[in-house]
Amino acid sequence: GTPGVTASGLRLRGAGLIPDNLNASGSGQNRDAALRNLTLTADWQPLPHLAINLAHNFQYSRAMVRLLGGAEPALRGDANATQGIGGPANPFAGRLYFDGNWQRHFHIGQVRETRLSASYLLEPRPAWLGRHRLAAMVSQAEQFDWVSLGFLVLKGRPYNAVAANAPNRLTVRHYITEGSWATYRAGDWRAVPAAINFDGRTFATEWANSTNNSNNSGADQESRSALGVVQSRFFGDRLVTTVGYRQDKVDVFELGYYNEPDIGQIVDRDRSKARLTSATGFTGNIGAVWHVRDWVSVIANRSNNRGVPSFTRRTFPDATLAPPSEGEGKDVGLGFDLLGGRVSARVTYFESSETNLVTQNGVAGAPARNARVADAFEGALVGAGRPYTAAQWQPIEAALAPPVTGATSDAEASGYEARLTANLTRNWRLVLNYSYSDFIRTNVGAEVIEWYGLKDASGRLQQGVRQDTAGRFVADPAAFEAGKTVAKWLELGAQAPQANVSTLTTSTGQTVAQEIFALVDTMNAERDNEQKRWGLRPHKVSVFTAYDFKEGALTGFTAGGGWRWRSANVIGANSRGGEIFGRALVSTDLMLAYTRKFARLPGRVRFQLNVYNVLDKTEFIPVRLATGVTAPDGFFVPGGRGLAYSRYDMVAPRELRFTTTYSF
Repeated sequence: GTPGVTASGLRLRGAGLIPDNLNASGSGQNRDAALRNLTLTADWQPLPHLAINLAHNFQYSRAMVRLLGGAEPALRGDANATQGIGGPANPFAGRLYFDGNWQRHFHIGQVRETRLSASYLLEPRPAWLGRHRLAAMVSQAEQFDWVSLGFLVLKGRPYNAVAANAPNRLTVRHYITEGSWATYRAGDWRAVPAAINFDGRTFATEWANSTNNSNNSGADQESRSALGVVQSRFFGDRLVTTVGYRQDKVDVFELGYYNEPDIGQIVDRDRSKARLTSATGFTGNIGAVWHVRDWVSVIANRSNNRGVPSFTRRTFPDATLAPPSEGEGKDVGLGFDLLGGRVSARVTYFESSETNLVTQNGVAGAPARNARVADAFEGALVGAGRPYTAAQWQPIEAALAPPVTGATSDAEASGYEARLTANLTRNWRLVLNYSYSDFIRTNVGAEVIEWYGLKDASGRLQQGVRQDTAGRFVADPAAFEAGKTVAKWLELGAQAPQANVSTLTTSTGQTVAQEIFALVDTMNAERDNEQKRWGLRPHKVSVFTAYDFKEGALTGFTAGGGWRWRSANVIGANSRGGEIFGRALVSTDLMLAYTRKFARLPGRVRFQLNVYNVLDKTEFIPVRLATGVTAPDGFFVPGGRGLAYSRYDMVAPRELRFTTTYSF
């Protein structure tokens, strides 16, 4: 890049460096999942106009993922001439290798719900009073969610009191042969021996849990819901109205932990140790359809709601459940029924808004970064002859790394949608869709910015870290609010030479000052992505057609295809405030199906082949333009490599999917 300019890292792309389809983590990075779904339902119609339904549903999912996270695996070179100080010659001297710390992500989700619903058709006399369908529902549900992040470690906490902290972790290395792509992978966790000799001792290897934070937490939720809806038809069904209201009462139990000697903190299902939060939410809706003529209708809807807290999302400052979200929306449109039903169309305009929406956007990697920084300061400041004892450090660490899992923001959306469905012949149908949408968030991560003490500078967060002439990252305390978290990091860094934020490194190999730089840089990027429409593709068009063969040798076959176009994504802004666009997405799809009956087998069997992205268009998609202080409109990578992007996405290649469906 440009000398003297500190900016986010660039991504260089080239098959000569490394193939695009290479998975550097190797086959050790895998996912093991189990899913179960059970539904029992019973219907009863005691009266001609009354129907009752009783249903029970149980869902269970479990996923175990082992991966190398963040920037790992890292590609490095072995600079050691000997194995250990004064040891034998290193046979790998000068060789390149991949290495990293293997992680194990474990997630269990479970939902159990019992629901009773009923509907009644009311037809009063005289007829001008209309016809009314009344429906009601009550339900009770229980949910459980548990996530756990573990690291491969030396068992027994030999080098740190926290089992999963960096000094106890194993870094797995694999040397590569340059130019031989088959060797370009990290060391496999499955090849790590059950026992390792190190530092004159023998250690068993184990997966240990991270501390109680966003990566190791659990919650129960109990909810009770009630719903009432009335749909009415007046004037010979020319006017149809719908009014509905739903209320949800929830109790959220944020579960505690118990400590297991070898693998660390484990979520405790004992509710007596949990923190209870109760809340009530509601949703109200009113809508109408007016059939002005047999061929044209006017449609209008309006709704508002107040949500209940997400029992898996906690926010700053103290990692409590976020306040409930509130929203409202409306849409108006016209519906058309033409040529005796052969052509139908609908055009709609919509608006919606929401406040206190809780998502992962806007967190800027805070939970993991906070834990890394706290661990680094602990290694430098805690122990004999140092500023803190382990007991004194514990409340400081808890305050520096609250287990947050989300951030709040407000959202506004508006747009148009149009759909045309045409039955060109008895066997041939055509569907056309067009939409325009504008979506933007505001106040993204406001509580995150407040907690860290980041300052606003002309619409962007002030970057208080720069590189000096020696390349070190140096923080300016005046760029951050006093008494807030970053200021506290800088205060801790001033308490001992080994804690200097420009030299103290975290488990990622970056200094604490670099972590602060990345925090501000990531927070700005997330705010830009949400608040400046970056990533938005406003226009979307799709066409689909299919033909059913109902006679002749091809009876039972269906052939179809589609074309999809999405306008170029917004990837940045120039110095004049104008939007810069990336690349449009275009894809062609095909479908072939065959349906038939088999002798002595009730029902029908359908075989279907779908081919997505038939033309295999896989050009990479620019997502974010790389800009700097001296190049606000973007800059070119040296060597004629073109305009620089700080992020891009790959497009999924051609995909074939074959399905079989048996209906009886």
